[in-house]
Formats: sequence, structure tokens, C-alpha cells
Amino acid sequence: MGGAVLLLAGLALANPGWRYHLLKKYELGAAPAARNTGHITFDTTTRRLYICHNTEVKVVDADSGAIIGSILI
Repeated sequence: MGGAVLLLAGLALANPGWRYHLLKKYELGAAPAARNTGHITFDTTTRRLYICHNTEVKVVDADSGAIIGSILI
């Protein structure tokens, strides 16, 4: 099962009438024997996503979807 990053648009607090919608979808490959997945952090300065896959954190360029690197934890 491939991991995916969903980039969502809209800011619910700014306008409660807005709805989130999918802008882009990036396939990141399967998580290695993942039991603890789904933790995502976004760095607005560098525009990078940090996605936790059990014992690995994938670093992804949010604009291109390219995997920049991995951090083993």
C-alpha cells in the first residue's frame, strides 16, 4: 500500500464557509512495516513536508512532490 500526501487548501478559521479540497496527490511508496504512520509536519519557511513512517521520516518538497531525503529514527 503506497503512502500518499494530500495537500489541502482553504483556511477554515478565516472563512468557516470554505471547504477543504484536494490540490495535489503524491505517491511516496510503502511504509516499512508501519504500525505508526500518519504524522505529518509542514515547514512553511522551506516548504517541506516531514512524514513519519514508523522508524523513518521522509522529507518531501511540497511543491514538486520529490522526496528530498529520509531520516532514520
